[in-house]
Amino acid sequence: FPVEDLKRSLSNAEKIIVIDRSLSLGHEGNLSIELKSALYGSSANIISMILGLGGRDIPKEFLEKLLEDAILGKESSGFKGVKDFEEVIP
Repeated sequence: FPVEDLKRSLSNAEKIIVIDRSLSLGHEGNLSIELKSALYGSSANIISMILGLGGRDIPKEFLEKLLEDAILGKESSGFKGVKDFEEVIP
């Protein structure tokens, strides 16, 4: 895992959105866990999202809204509990 590269690249980031297509049961996505470990002690707000499970597409409009809300400090519907998995609930 490129710990030093990530520390250097994200050293000035205030918010980091991690979009995982995998899930670690009982926890966050695997990439999010690794990133939080690599950036331990950073003041950045790391937002973990589980999207695209099962190879599902992530709509461009959803990503645009997600980024807009994160920049404006709003909480998107994608940040609230089970809503993260809305696309896979029948």
